[in-house]
Order: sequence, then C-alpha cells, then structure tokens
Amino acid sequence: TDDVEGPGHAQALAEFLDAGENVHALTDEHDVKCSWYKILKDKSSGTHRAGPKYRPYTPSQLDTMSKSLMWLRDRYEDQPIGAEILPVLNTYLDMVEEKRYEERPEPATLSIGRKRKVQYRAGTN
Repeated sequence: TDDVEGPGHAQALAEFLDAGENVHALTDEHDVKCSWYKILKDKSSGTHRAGPKYRPYTPSQLDTMSKSLMWLRDRYEDQPIGAEILPVLNTYLDMVEEKRYEERPEPATLSIGRKRKVQYRAGTN
C-alpha cells in the first residue's frame, strides 16, 4: 500500500498475470495505477456488502491458501524470479498460519511457512 512503490508492484503483478495462459489483465500503466489507487487508497468507494464486518476464514479455506502458496513456492523456488517472490510467499504462509491459530485458546504448535515451529496462544504472542 506504499504510495511510491505500490503502483509499480501492481504493474509488475499485472504484467505477470497477463503473461499467464487464459489471463487478460489490464497492463496499461495509467489504468493499473488508477485501479491501484481506487482499490487501496480511495476511502470514498466504500462497500455495499451487508452483514458482519469480520468473517473468519474456515479451516478448509486456510488449508487451500496454504497449499496454493506452498505450490507456488515449490514452482518458483529454482526460477530466476524465486529470489524476489519466495520471501513474499513465505510471509503470506506465515500470515495464513497466524490467522489459523489467532483465536485458539489452547497452545498449538504451528508449522510456519519456512518450516519452523513455534508455540502460539491467542493474545500471548
């Protein structure tokens, strides 16, 4: 969400996605920058969704996120872009594991994205 680097990262992501099979992402620099600003910075665009603001992920959704991120990590580990993308994927894996256990009342051993184990108890770490 950085004002200086954010649009550039969004542009790189758009070009990466557009290079994929059957994906047609906006790649025009002006369109990407405008979309980035509208989605992340424009507070007037609000949401029209009703219901509770907090909707926790289900264990199944978290499992799917973890599996997808690990698949991407394995796929790009030996690629030239790996040095750039692996730290991001590992951060996302850590976030998924933290989210999985943030509301657990009892201690749980986490197997975090970088294969390190930690003890976690909601509200104590």
